[in-house]
Amino acid sequence: PDLFALAVKKPEKLYSNVREVDERLDHEGSVVRPLDESVLRKDLEEVMNSGITSLAIVLMHSWKNGVHESRVAEIALDIGFDQISVSHIIMPLIKIVGRGQTTAVDAYLSPVVFEYIQSVEKKTGDIPLDFMQSSGGMTDAHNFRGKDAIMSGPAGGVIGAAAVAELNGIGEAIGFDMGGTSTDVSRYGGEFEKVLEMETAGIHFQTPSLKINTVAAGGGSILWFDGQKMRVGPESAGADPGPVCYGKSGQLALTDANLLLGRLVPEYFPKAFGKTYDQPLNEVETRKSFKKITEQINVALDRNLSPEDVARGFIRIANETMASAIKEISVARGFDARTHALVCFGGAAAQHACGIARILDIKKMIIHPMAGLLSAYGIAMADQFRYAIHSIVTPYDKNMLRKFEIQLNEMAAPLVEEILQYGISKDNIEVKKFLDLRPLGTDNYLTIPLGTYEETVEMFSILHKQLFGFDPTTELELVNLRIEVNGREHHFEESLSQSHARSKPKPRGTVKVTFEESDNETPVYQVVDLHLDSFIEGPAIITEEFSTTVVEPGFSVELNKYGHIILTQDTISEVSVGPERDPIMLEVFNHLFMSIAEQMGYTLINTAYSVNIKERLDFSCAIFDPEGNLVANAPHMPVHLGAMSESVKEIIVANKGSMKPGDIYLMNNPHRGGSHLPDLTVIAPVFADGKNPIFYTASRGHHADIGGTTPGSLPPFATSIHEEGVVIDNFCLIEDEELRLNELISLLSDNDYPARNLDERIADVKAQMAAVNKGIMETEKLIKKYGLETVHAYMDHVRDNATESMKAALSVYLGDKEKLDLEFKDHLDSGDTIAVRISIEKGDNPPHTCRAIVNFSGTSPQMKGNQNAPVAVTKAAVLYVFRLMIDEEIPLNSGCLEPIEIIIPEGCLLRPEDTAAVVGGNTETSQRITDVLIGALELAGASQGTMNNFVFGSEDGSGKQYYKTIAGGSGA
Repeated sequence: PDLFALAVKKPEKLYSNVREVDERLDHEGSVVRPLDESVLRKDLEEVMNSGITSLAIVLMHSWKNGVHESRVAEIALDIGFDQISVSHIIMPLIKIVGRGQTTAVDAYLSPVVFEYIQSVEKKTGDIPLDFMQSSGGMTDAHNFRGKDAIMSGPAGGVIGAAAVAELNGIGEAIGFDMGGTSTDVSRYGGEFEKVLEMETAGIHFQTPSLKINTVAAGGGSILWFDGQKMRVGPESAGADPGPVCYGKSGQLALTDANLLLGRLVPEYFPKAFGKTYDQPLNEVETRKSFKKITEQINVALDRNLSPEDVARGFIRIANETMASAIKEISVARGFDARTHALVCFGGAAAQHACGIARILDIKKMIIHPMAGLLSAYGIAMADQFRYAIHSIVTPYDKNMLRKFEIQLNEMAAPLVEEILQYGISKDNIEVKKFLDLRPLGTDNYLTIPLGTYEETVEMFSILHKQLFGFDPTTELELVNLRIEVNGREHHFEESLSQSHARSKPKPRGTVKVTFEESDNETPVYQVVDLHLDSFIEGPAIITEEFSTTVVEPGFSVELNKYGHIILTQDTISEVSVGPERDPIMLEVFNHLFMSIAEQMGYTLINTAYSVNIKERLDFSCAIFDPEGNLVANAPHMPVHLGAMSESVKEIIVANKGSMKPGDIYLMNNPHRGGSHLPDLTVIAPVFADGKNPIFYTASRGHHADIGGTTPGSLPPFATSIHEEGVVIDNFCLIEDEELRLNELISLLSDNDYPARNLDERIADVKAQMAAVNKGIMETEKLIKKYGLETVHAYMDHVRDNATESMKAALSVYLGDKEKLDLEFKDHLDSGDTIAVRISIEKGDNPPHTCRAIVNFSGTSPQMKGNQNAPVAVTKAAVLYVFRLMIDEEIPLNSGCLEPIEIIIPEGCLLRPEDTAAVVGGNTETSQRITDVLIGALELAGASQGTMNNFVFGSEDGSGKQYYKTIAGGSGA
């Protein structure tokens, strides 16, 4: 859910009835308790009589032995269920939650899919039907299932883009599919990148799918102004009523911006618009709408922008959003986007291709003559595809490799037979065998092609280092065996154009187009006017039946022998952005700063070892200004994000004048900005050419153990911080570019209550180091592109924007009142009180003078136990709750607290002494502080007042522990 949503909207359940089954297998698949068939039959008959005819069957450990699931399916079939999805058949993988959600998705969608298949078969008769799957391959009607259909359309586009790239001899390509409501991006490097985990509409499930990243930026994305920044999407005007220019009282959208700037030429569009569907694009209404929004922006910000300035700004924001999506499937995964060609398709991609290429420094773009229909083209090019997956979960042993090969061959045989039925010869059938390997003790695996033992281990190491920045030294574990079988059918070949002497075709006319740098009288060509070796220098507009190509200044166009438009960036233009605040660049830098923190988070997830960080996602990443103020973060843990700034400031003070490039610091002291001891913070300064740091990057992660009297480092009866684990203050992890590993081990070990499971602790610290280094790299790129002065200025502008948003939210909260005094108190289970008084005043010139005072006077003194909350945690709770009042997307940064004064009395349980136990303050008291603040402001009903953490561990000295966050809920 949205981190700052007061009313959490949970995904709608796919199922309407659940019945338990009295049975149990153990983890080896042996029957512990037989299936109670009599009770089962009665339950299923009741479900059937209620009108439900589709059933998902999910039982524990069925991936190991499907005997009980199969029997349940037999009984359900006998009763008369129409659709029965069985988990060990649908997705025979370990982990019941993922397997169960996938089975539910299949049972939900398959009846609709089968109904569609039957309706098509009635019209096609005996003609064999094949259907596209999310995996990028075709299958027959019998094997086509609901879970495999969800991304079938976009997958067709990926296949089409890859075919275009290969035809042009391109080794690395990025597919850029921009339609009306969203943009899909993908990467092709000679092999299709596939994923197993998917999320759609908040539902997580597993099915082989091509890796596609989708963002809410399309031709129909709504353009709006939030009072501070210009925004694009995420809502869409859709196709009906559509953008303003459709003439059906729609909303201002990205298509309108392209039309206003002359990037779309109405006379080359069909007259299919208006309420009677026979009118041209309505330029007059588009201009009226832009004049209106431009007036709003100029009045609010005291600017003198033109409608063209505003339209150009909206396009730039949309381009940055789409470029960020491309970075996620390229740069964030270790691939340099600059070495790729951009294959553009979808109705709107060719309008934005040059803008995207400028941002990413991509040299070459390819636009197929069927770019508007490339997904259909890709489906026509797709192979027959079958797959099989089998969970095995065992140490990866050289002596077992032959056994695995035999299992893979057995898995492949029936799939090959299926494809042979299509008349495809064995020579055209490709069988790919894969192993899913991971370092022992970790969760995320990498898919490696089968080879010799040495080859697979070496390939795993290379890929792991490429993606995550280091080579794991632990032994490997085999998780799954995979088979993919492709049957290559004969595909049509693209016709070739006849060669001519290189020449410039004659334009059909000219239009005035507003580009980034200037207005230009721009020639308009139709694609039919181009021939092989045609050459056009930008600016130019090229129209065709299904799309329009915008050739910006600095780009040139050629038509190749296949009729593909080849766009080339001839000059990499320097970005010229000044330090003065601009509503367009404010939103752009919001995206850029957020993107840095997000990429840090991706790095941390991918490199961490512990379940706490990889699965529970108990971590946060952020960037900070030279004084240590929070600038931007990814949407991670609020209690971390609000407190991390204090840790950064402590490190700055302690190391003033002595920091060097490459230094990295570690700390966890709750009385120095930490939250509790298990939360380790890794901090790195960012240098330019000077002697002083210009920024800081930091990552805080919850470690499963940092010592203390009990495994898990959450001792319930601790009375001092030293009983809770190892206290770390200002420890230099990297000094003179060397990891101080021995010193780190001593720090964690030489203690009355040393940290347990040191290998995992050190591995997670290294992952946090990789994350902050990623932040440094991305920040340096930003400085190189825009200049240090501008980046520093926009850090201030972003923070000022948060301050202004907070003041505006306080003004809205006050309504017509000049001042509000609010009080609330609540009690911990111990009887200790948390009390707050909140005063909010409008001042002389609201909203600019609105301020709030949050006073915790009346709170009980420091406790003897461990539920004291450090000051940083209290400030984090205040920052989070007041951020809830802002009903717009802004980064959670220190600007939010500028109009808020926080008073916490010395010696109370929210400002304890340095020796006080605090481990429960971060997990329990922080929740009660949040409840008290929300109660005083009357924003929502109380939640549970707890983080619901359940921790236990072994006393045998092994250091093994388990940390579980139990599901709860939110206040009404």
